Amino acid sequence: FPFSPLWFITAMISMYFVLHVLLKCRIKNLWSIFFISITLALGIARFDCRLPWSFDNALLFLSFFITGQILRKINIIDKIKVIVAALGVIIFIWSSLHNGKVNLSMNIYGNNFLLGVFNAILGTILLMWISKRIVNHLSNSVINLMLFIGRNSLAIFCTHMGIYMFFQNIFDICFSNVTSYQSDHQYWQFALIVIVLAITLLISNKLNELCSLFVRRVNDFIGHK
Repeated sequence: FPFSPLWFITAMISMYFVLHVLLKCRIKNLWSIFFISITLALGIARFDCRLPWSFDNALLFLSFFITGQILRKINIIDKIKVIVAALGVIIFIWSSLHNGKVNLSMNIYGNNFLLGVFNAILGTILLMWISKRIVNHLSNSVINLMLFIGRNSLAIFCTHMGIYMFFQNIFDICFSNVTSYQSDHQYWQFALIVIVLAITLLISNKLNELCSLFVRRVNDFIGHK
């Protein structure tokens, strides 16, 4: 989906707005917010309703956001044992295969909406668990590189497709007559991705400032200082 930043960012803003409304209604219990958001998201999914400003995705995103808050509060990642993680991987693989294709931007949740939500939450927990253990075996330089990319991930996400499409057109114009460009297209695509990532990281500081300003403006708008 070439315009993923458009629907994702609008969904994020809509999610903040919905959260603000719930907090104004004095609904502050995390579990209550989770069940309200997941129930409303399920209702929208059942009717296959597409709403402006990605409000159809905002409720689902809110359930993910609240799940993250709950997981941080109970600190579950550090409590998971290896055998439990292994069992979780087996369950995740089986349930993902059983649920089928998921594409949130097109309101495709697989064969079962709730199973799709379960897979997303379980997959995130497993990824966090695995990542924390991989970090323990990496050098400081690799860790610093990953932290740098992580800190600028929003800027990368918002700009990578525009930069990619720009250079993709340049590649098509300049190398269309090159035989290897047609026969070994995957290698040229890899080179293109490296160029896009390098340019995005080079301008990431400015982009990160703009993204931070955007988030602060959104927080000011919904009343969260």
